[in-house]
Amino acid sequence: MRNFPECESHPPKSGVGLRRTERITQEIPIRVYSFGAAAGFFTEDSRTLMVNRDGALIILKNRVAPEGILWIINLENLRQDDFRVVRLARKKRGGSAEWGVECLDKSRDLWETSFPPGMRDIEPNARAA
Repeated sequence: MRNFPECESHPPKSGVGLRRTERITQEIPIRVYSFGAAAGFFTEDSRTLMVNRDGALIILKNRVAPEGILWIINLENLRQDDFRVVRLARKKRGGSAEWGVECLDKSRDLWETSFPPGMRDIEPNARAA
């Protein structure tokens, strides 16, 4: 199992939108399948940019839409699952884009990575000594 110390830890300014798990910068080769809906049918080999327990930030050349369902295979361990497209994070030059995706089965460990505790697990009144 991997353990990466590089993570983003940006607590929100209010209680709204607390991140469930921390993101870790990690490139993992993936194969993405779309079986219709707004994105149409496609297969694309790509990679993650960041991962967390619940999903990932991925790069795609093919167009997808929020709420669309993708089937993603981790090409390092051949684990697979369905993911929901959450949002467009950023368009890139050359027609590709970065997309946030969320795993539909929260009990799965697609990335085989140790993650730090989520923002919800941190004591709200904790202070430095």
